[in-house]
Amino acid sequence: MKAVFEMQRAGEDIVHTYTETITPNGDKYDVTETWTNPGQSADNIHTGPRRAGAAGAVGARYDEEQTANIDLSPLQTLDERNVELASGQTYYLPDGAQLVTQDWDEIAGVKVLRAIFLHPSYPNQRVQLAFTDPDTAALLPFPILMIKEVDGEIDREMKLVQLDYTP
Repeated sequence: MKAVFEMQRAGEDIVHTYTETITPNGDKYDVTETWTNPGQSADNIHTGPRRAGAAGAVGARYDEEQTANIDLSPLQTLDERNVELASGQTYYLPDGAQLVTQDWDEIAGVKVLRAIFLHPSYPNQRVQLAFTDPDTAALLPFPILMIKEVDGEIDREMKLVQLDYTP
């Protein structure tokens, strides 16, 4: 299995790439992760494990001079309760957050359900997401699409650009 994600911050021309490759090795698997961060010094590279890495990709670090980052933790309720998402629905989550699902689409050859995440504590922010079936989601370290918007402008974007997988 090979998954490739591209990440970009607003106002930057630099595209960061994360690649995860999983190959069979006897009765085990070898996992290789590669980050490509053009123009970044080694002490300024930040990676994170699995879903925590997704938080880092949309800017989980707080800087007093910047806008606080939207809290995505209410989304965990969907996994905890094994909620099967459907298009055209509003899901009410802890802390007053909402997930509003839209239409089915395709990203990098994968069928996804697009959605918008809103949190009342961050009224000027929203996150566009794309969800896939649970089996495909289990293969990936991040959601297929995550676009954080601040005041209607894209702040950070992360998206799957390649998925090679044969069950």
